Parts: sequence; structure tokens; C-alpha cells
Amino acid sequence: VKTEAEILVPGGSFYRPDRVVFDGDTVTILDYKTGKPRDSHREQLMKYAGYITGMGYTNVNKVIVYLEPEISVVEL
Repeated sequence: VKTEAEILVPGGSFYRPDRVVFDGDTVTILDYKTGKPRDSHREQLMKYAGYITGMGYTNVNKVIVYLEPEISVVEL
């Protein structure tokens, strides 16, 4: 489990998912949010997944956990 570990991308930029869980050949990316669901939340998680896939991982799960106003879990 990596918490807020940086994903370095070409050009020197980096991204920091909230949590990345490695379990054998499966990687699960979790991002925690508050407020209403937005398309930008999905886009952000898909971007993270693209970078993880680019590292050679092929089985990538994507999960957004909304904490407020009530807890809900969205799997992409």
C-alpha cells in the first residue's frame, strides 16, 4: 500500500493519488473526495490509471470514495 506516493511522468510533472494498493498483479487506485461527484474526479482517476498502466500493470481497479455529505463508493 502506498499512500500519497508520487507518480513521476515524462517532463518532470508528478501526480499523487491518495492511495495505491498493489496485490499481486492487481493495482487498485483509491481517491477520496468530498462534495458532489464531478466529471473531473473521474477524469483525474482515469489519468492516474493511464500512468499506472504505462508502468506495465494491466489489471488496474479505480475507486472514488466520497466522504461527504454521506459515504459512497464509485468503482470505475
